[in-house]
Order: sequence, then C-alpha cells, then structure tokens
Amino acid sequence: MTRTILAAAATLVLLGSGQAGAFQASADTAPAAKPVKDGTTAEERASTARLNAEQAARARADNTTYAQEVSAAQQQVAHDQQVFVDETAAYEAEKARRGLLDFEDLVVKTANLLTREDAREWVHYKLDQGLDHILVDEAQDTSPRQWQVIEALAEEFFADHGARERTRTIFAVGDEKQSIYSFQGAAPAWFSAARRRLSAKARGA
Repeated sequence: MTRTILAAAATLVLLGSGQAGAFQASADTAPAAKPVKDGTTAEERASTARLNAEQAARARADNTTYAQEVSAAQQQVAHDQQVFVDETAAYEAEKARRGLLDFEDLVVKTANLLTREDAREWVHYKLDQGLDHILVDEAQDTSPRQWQVIEALAEEFFADHGARERTRTIFAVGDEKQSIYSFQGAAPAWFSAARRRLSAKARGA
C-alpha cells in the first residue's frame, strides 16, 4: 500500500514537473505584457502613440496642401483680375479709336445729358412735346443708372405745367425674385425704391 502511494506521488511529481516545463517554455516564447497604472499595456500605449503621430503627420500634410491650394487660388484670382483690367483698357481704347459706343455708353451718356445743368431744361422741353407714356418691362433687372434715365424722363410728368396739358402715365412691371442681370448692374431693390419715389411725386403733383 505504501509503495503504491509513493509510486503515485512520484508520478504526480513527474507530471507536475513536465507541465511546469511546458508552462515555462510557453511563457518564454510569448511573455505577457505588464499592465500600467491606467489599465493599458505598454504595447497598447506604444500603438496609440504611433497612431497619434500618424494622424498629426497627416494633419500637417493636409494643412500644407490646403495652404498651397489657397495660395494658388489667390494667384489665379490676381492674374484674372489683371487680365480683366488689361482687356477692359484695350476695349475702351479701341472704342475711342473707332468712335463707337456700346449699350452701357448709351445709358451713361443719356443719364448725363438728362441731368446736366446746361442741357437738361432744353432736353426736357423737347421731350415734353412728345412723351406721354413710359413703360418699364422687367423692372427688376433695371440698373440704378437706367432708373436715373427713367426718372429723369418722367420728371416733366409731375411738373405744374408742361408743353401739353394731358394725362401721362408711367408703368413698371417686374418681379424682384426673378432678377438675373446683376452682372450688368441690375439692382432689384431699386424697383421698390423707384416705385416709392414716383408714387410720392404723383401724389404731390
């Protein structure tokens, strides 16, 4: 009986020694990472640091690319503006050389003529003899300079007396929400402002 117990004990000792050796070999092959105070391992902290460094590098690269794109865009805008200035100067010089006027020239010169002190009275007198009605279509696309012409033409409508005594009218139609000619100087707000001004003159006439 005693020999049987001793034999069993020896077997357990041998088995235990073999398992311990196996455990030791496994531990030597893949050592367990030691946790740190915040609950993460050193490997996890190193991986996080690498990710943060990569993100910071990408952010710096993105910022550099954005700055380069902004600089290129600014240079392009400056170049385009200079081209516009040069082309406009060449266009104006060619018109002057050939004695030509474009549409905007006609509007500006008409407005100047109708408001010039040494000419306005004679022009208004002549117009008063044959101008009874003014119709403004697409009024939302009428520029301030064009409104200046319209209101100058209508000035005699509200005078105490004219060359002819008869009822005269001014009619404007438009929709401010449909203005599409801002690139030509159209100012939808002038539609409402002109309506108020002309209505006040009509009431006071």
